Amino acid sequence: MESESAVRLERRKTLLQLECTVEQLQVPKIDLSELNNYNIAVHPMTFTGNSDSQPSFFARSRSLPEPDDELLEREYPTFPLENDPSVGNYTTYKRLFQYNETGFGVLYMTDRSGPDFPHVKAIAYNNVKATDQTILRGELLLILRLMFTQLRKRRFLKHMVAPVLLFSIVGPQHARIIEAIFDGSNLVLRTTKIFDLCYKNVQGLKDFAEYYLGPPIGDTVKT
Repeated sequence: MESESAVRLERRKTLLQLECTVEQLQVPKIDLSELNNYNIAVHPMTFTGNSDSQPSFFARSRSLPEPDDELLEREYPTFPLENDPSVGNYTTYKRLFQYNETGFGVLYMTDRSGPDFPHVKAIAYNNVKATDQTILRGELLLILRLMFTQLRKRRFLKHMVAPVLLFSIVGPQHARIIEAIFDGSNLVLRTTKIFDLCYKNVQGLKDFAEYYLGPPIGDTVKT
């Protein structure tokens, strides 16, 4: 049976220590200039232009049709969501919900079966107003908890990183996408600017859908 390397085990311990540090923070958001104090690096991410600024571990789906006005004008169908942990959702993961005035939680998440792709995507909400100059405590906790749990799964023992793509809905009616990995020393975040969803945003909708439905990419074994 394959065993975990000492280097990989040390990475998991460091991630757990960072998660504990972030959990103890008494503020709902952290300024980008302060994140270096926690070994967290933040870089800009875009979906056009230079490939260096695009996601490194997630590709967009090319099979979706272009959104049309008729589709966009349809009323969104709503159904009751059973996203409370009491029903047994997400029991593998450490507390993906927090219930208070600055609460957060995971609405949907997805990963691949089998041992080849440790990548995970999640759509999450945060009851906090975010800016491009801050990262939310809730965003960090969700990223770290998703990442740590993926690395704890035996089927991913050969992988050194577990990339996370977080679709973060922040109040009111704004959102951004954050790609995250741990490189052994730093939690590396690549984040888009915040999308304003108060008004019709066809390109923002297209980016969200194509990246949520797109395939995993990148070398997670040697990284």
